[in-house]
Amino acid sequence: MVVFILSSGTLLFGMVDPPGKTGASGGVPKPVPEDGYQAMLVEEREKAGQIRLDLLRQADEEMQIVYHTFHSGDWMKAFFSEVLAAADRGVEVTILVDGLMNQMRGEMRGLPALLAGHEQIDLHYYKPPRAGNPAEWNNRLHDKLIVIDQTYVMTGGRNIGDKYFSPPDEPGVSDRDVLVKVTGDEPEQSALMSDLNDYLANLTAYKGMYSYKEETSRFVERRAKELEKELMSFESPAGSGSMAELDFLDVDHVAFMHNPFGEIQNEPFLWEVLTDLAHHAEDEILVQTPYLVLNEPMQNMLEAGEFAPEQVTVLTNSLYSSPNFPAFSAYLADRDRFAASEVQLFEYGKAEPIHAKTFLFDGYKSVIGSYNVDPRSVYLNTESLFVIEGETFAEELQGSLDAIETDSIQVQHEEEHFQEKVPVWKDRVMTGLSRITSRLAHLL
Repeated sequence: MVVFILSSGTLLFGMVDPPGKTGASGGVPKPVPEDGYQAMLVEEREKAGQIRLDLLRQADEEMQIVYHTFHSGDWMKAFFSEVLAAADRGVEVTILVDGLMNQMRGEMRGLPALLAGHEQIDLHYYKPPRAGNPAEWNNRLHDKLIVIDQTYVMTGGRNIGDKYFSPPDEPGVSDRDVLVKVTGDEPEQSALMSDLNDYLANLTAYKGMYSYKEETSRFVERRAKELEKELMSFESPAGSGSMAELDFLDVDHVAFMHNPFGEIQNEPFLWEVLTDLAHHAEDEILVQTPYLVLNEPMQNMLEAGEFAPEQVTVLTNSLYSSPNFPAFSAYLADRDRFAASEVQLFEYGKAEPIHAKTFLFDGYKSVIGSYNVDPRSVYLNTESLFVIEGETFAEELQGSLDAIETDSIQVQHEEEHFQEKVPVWKDRVMTGLSRITSRLAHLL
């Protein structure tokens, strides 16, 4: 049985049959050589945008860009202005985008034709919707990766758009990135880059990844030419400075991991990794996720090993802060159950939503990537993350999570928070929708 719901631009999917074991496997790290790694936590919105531009500007040989979506606006224009400038100076550019959610339309219509028409740029779409196979509409590319010259890799929760990089005095989204630098003499030979390159090669070659086929309408051709002029003359924001001036921290190790892909419903490899880390945690587990949705198989995997819920602190959005009606309403249905457990559950109290996806185990192992705690990230989407080992980096991450907790309130059983700030219509819609979405999570 297959279930579809389309609400607020989000498609939820359920399948009763268990996932098969065919298709591309999850990313298992290879044996670790003597590689050197540094990492930098990126919290501030403007700085996150500036560093992205700096990465594109300093690219010398190649760049890989893998993104779920782009939002039309100045930062999208600045981003692709720098991509085109890099291609013009001879950098080989590979761009993988989601075939449904990329948003290269509207005022940016013509951008795909412009990019793909450049001899240095390869543009690919992941599973564009096909009328003959609607079940695949649910499988979305959700990674957010920038790889520069086999040396720098940036990932996290941010897509490309103004709300992710806005100044602190303007409305935006609270999110988090990590920038990793490989410091060995041959970074391309490192275990991290080897695993990452294998993933990108397999993803690019996957049968559901389609190379962009040039559109031939006169409108698209005209718009591509107009965009080229606009982007090449676009005044991008200033960068954050030289990459050498960034505050990198030495870390003990960095591993790249990813979801399997290739089936409508895939094996929950990353959830197995995270639950294994939880089972081996001795002291404390911190989780930040935009919403918390656990179906029965996810819950069973979590409880299959030694797991102490009193060690766990979860930071998530509140009804006030969340803009995601389908996903948050599914969390809302189980909110009281989570609050009644021994898990310490905190909901964010500011108007801007938190969008970061982060885990911290025992003040040493930090996990940052595109991965939400919900069945979509577990079974349906392409997802990737870094597992970073190091006390100093973990201390900095701990401070960021503590700041989020300071602006949050611990949820008590059947107790409402920030209710006076929530519009009546939003409360009613979320509550009503939760009666539907709560019945779907168990189907995955």
